[in-house]
Amino acid sequence: SDEVNTKELKYVISLFEWIERIQLYSNSVSKWDYMDQLKLYVDEGFKDSGFIDAVSSVVTRGCDDYYCSTHAIFMMEERRKNFEFLVHNIFGLGSTTQSQPRYDYDHFEKWVQSKRTRIEGTVLVSQNNYVEG
Repeated sequence: SDEVNTKELKYVISLFEWIERIQLYSNSVSKWDYMDQLKLYVDEGFKDSGFIDAVSSVVTRGCDDYYCSTHAIFMMEERRKNFEFLVHNIFGLGSTTQSQPRYDYDHFEKWVQSKRTRIEGTVLVSQNNYVEG
């Protein structure tokens, strides 16, 4: 049906935008680079909410700094809570119950690839359902 095709198209466009606009985002003025900050977030044990705040700013306002725009970041508290829940509860990253946790980006990247089906099939699809109502 057209409704199913429209949802699928929105999902594909969102993934493409994430890859092209967010993952490649780099600001030479503020010295903020998505991949560098992701690696830092992982290497420091998934603890700093500044990462999700900056990413939310890039997604909604096109810039990384809190004061870079007068536009509000829509649902900021909910974004933080959802991100923290995803990182800690769904994927168990940064957990204090792990014996000798590994917080290095290369390990994380391999782990994400091993969970790709779960991420795409559950998390992203449920977000699409949330957006669609």
